[in-house]
Amino acid sequence: DVRTPMEYEAGALPGAINIPLDSMRGRLTEIPADKPIVLYCGVGLRGYLASNILRNNGFSDVRNLIGGIKTFRTATAPLPQPVPPSGNGKKVGLSLGGVLAIDYITEFPEKVNSIILIGTPYEIPKNIFTIQNIIYKFMPKRIFEKMGCPKKDMISLLDSMKNLSIPEKAPNIKINTLIICGEKEKDNINMKSAKQLNKVIQNSKFKIIENAGHEVNIDNPIELASTIYDFWKDNEKAIK
Repeated sequence: DVRTPMEYEAGALPGAINIPLDSMRGRLTEIPADKPIVLYCGVGLRGYLASNILRNNGFSDVRNLIGGIKTFRTATAPLPQPVPPSGNGKKVGLSLGGVLAIDYITEFPEKVNSIILIGTPYEIPKNIFTIQNIIYKFMPKRIFEKMGCPKKDMISLLDSMKNLSIPEKAPNIKINTLIICGEKEKDNINMKSAKQLNKVIQNSKFKIIENAGHEVNIDNPIELASTIYDFWKDNEKAIK
């Protein structure tokens, strides 16, 4: 668990050990190099950064829980009876997490047997990333500390992401893939991106979540959880 101690104390996966991302470089000796390591955070970003730190320090069997603890809890929670949406809640976007997932899978295809992409862009907004990084450089470190991600790592991540080419990487994905987009995205670039990913990725399925926008895990978590569960269940049958 690479989240902050406060996040960890509020709830963690059973048996997880808390080594926050900003402390990881100084605590490498606490991590067994001869065992598989599974990392997770809130939505996958800090886990991705932590996995790069470990690989750069000689750890070979390292995996990041894409979507983090939020998606894990959504996908494994008992399905309640549908209720009308309240319209309230804090929103969490997973779109860039899909970009990281695509990059990871094309680098380590043997470690993954299925992937779910939610609101993932087909083209990287390089200009936006460049402007965002300029803004980040003038922001105080305490802002990033509250997010649980060191300032230098966030800037480094955006610099590396803007150079990724999804059109080049996506066609190389051969595993079972589920592409998800909210129904309310039908007239914007996110829906076009989802359809393009579905077109270029072999063995991919496309699912539209009703009554949902970009943050489908907030707008319609019940249908999202059911969709993820059905996909993983079908994928396990296919593997067997």
